[in-house]
Amino acid sequence: MKRTLSLFVGLASFLAAHSALSDVVINEIYYHPTSTNLLEQWVELHNSGSSPVDISGWRLTQDVSLQFPTPTIL
Repeated sequence: MKRTLSLFVGLASFLAAHSALSDVVINEIYYHPTSTNLLEQWVELHNSGSSPVDISGWRLTQDVSLQFPTPTIL
């Protein structure tokens, strides 16, 4: 739970600081898979706006190591 909370707080803080990106929301988080395979964990982002948002280079860095490749458009 701590890992999920820090991931959520980190991403929410980033989005809040960049108001132009405020259409991007955390839609779902699956942090505790029924198996022991940690690769089954995921975060779903959703663009609630009407325009595409380029998230190329965005990174998750707290307890998770992920960088979105170029091009990644929501």
